[in-house]
Amino acid sequence: MNLKPIAIATLIAISVAACGDQTKAPTPQANNSQPLVNTEVPSSSKPELQKPAGVPVKPSQIRPSSSTDSQNLGGNVSQAPAEPQPTTPQVAPPSKSESREGGSEVPLRPTTAAAGGVKMGNIQYRSSETAPNAEIEQAIVESLGGDRTALKQTRYYYDRIDLNGDGKPEALVYLSGAYTCGTGGCKMLVLEQSRQRYQLISKMTLVNAPVIVSSEKSVGWNDLVMEVAGGGEAKHYARMQFDGNAYPVNPSTAPEVAPNSIVNGTAIMNGDLTAGGGIALQGEG
Repeated sequence: MNLKPIAIATLIAISVAACGDQTKAPTPQANNSQPLVNTEVPSSSKPELQKPAGVPVKPSQIRPSSSTDSQNLGGNVSQAPAEPQPTTPQVAPPSKSESREGGSEVPLRPTTAAAGGVKMGNIQYRSSETAPNAEIEQAIVESLGGDRTALKQTRYYYDRIDLNGDGKPEALVYLSGAYTCGTGGCKMLVLEQSRQRYQLISKMTLVNAPVIVSSEKSVGWNDLVMEVAGGGEAKHYARMQFDGNAYPVNPSTAPEVAPNSIVNGTAIMNGDLTAGGGIALQGEG
């Protein structure tokens, strides 16, 4: 048997098989292939994610707390920032006012236009005293001449203020009632304290309230500024000036306060004066 052709055929087959294997891509080895980026992170080495501010805490992480324990939440949890509290507006302090026995505190009022073009400047408005005063009532009885009818119909308001700077307050008494009032105003008494009684200094008619005790003075006594109205008079302010003995009787005949003048002082008889209001005379009525 001739083996030479068989050997040649076998060699050719082996060569063809070898050439066919070279056209295929080599199979990668598992132990030699590595990815470009390692996307897997071991659970033990993963960094802890930080919760952004404002993320609510899970209910399971909250425990009851008091006002002194509000920051001690369980676990390392970032708390949401506290909401800003509304700003309380600054309130301006109240105006100065005077506290007085028997009366009420009434603040200063700003400058305002008044009758006759007169302007009210720094005016301290007072309410009248409310407690009966036996010495003042005795002076009222004397000023009315003891007329029982007049006394029964009369009630009074009063304020005490130092008019002459001697440190002792005078009493200004406003008499209300059918006997003492008319369409132009009511009667008012100016009483000076003398020992244990009041002495009559002036008696005025046609007085309208409030009465302004001006900061200006005449012969050492404060001027009294009053509104004149009614009885056909054009509404204006009159300045009642002390002449060394008394004040004028009727403001309608007193000098008029010039227009655009600014009046400063204390306004008394500033309450709601009515015919049925005020203090009743003791033992009368």
